[in-house]
Amino acid sequence: MRLINIDTMKMEEFFGREVPHYIILSHTWGPDEISYQDYKWLENFDEELAEGIIDEMMPRQRQRVVQKARSLRARDGHKKIHRVAELAKDPRGRGLHSTKHIWVDTCCINKESTELSEAINSMYSW
Repeated sequence: MRLINIDTMKMEEFFGREVPHYIILSHTWGPDEISYQDYKWLENFDEELAEGIIDEMMPRQRQRVVQKARSLRARDGHKKIHRVAELAKDPRGRGLHSTKHIWVDTCCINKESTELSEAINSMYSW
């Protein structure tokens, strides 16, 4: 199971009994949601930016990837994920729960694999 760590905003993968408590974002899907592929692309971009790899790119390529990152971060779906993380770690004690992880179906399920049908089937068993 993939969960987003609310402190690092990085996706973490857990198996079996390792799965920690987490908050589920129940929401309606809009046209600007962030997919698993989008989220992983942004994680990779951030790592490459921190390592200086983006700075070494040719100017046009650098401009394209920076623009793509800005575009993804401007989506309502990206803002929604970060807002849930903020609510979950509210320092005034009014947070949703004492957990460090959130699960957002739009980006924690890889819809380009069998995970989508498996997730739907597991929801039915609840």
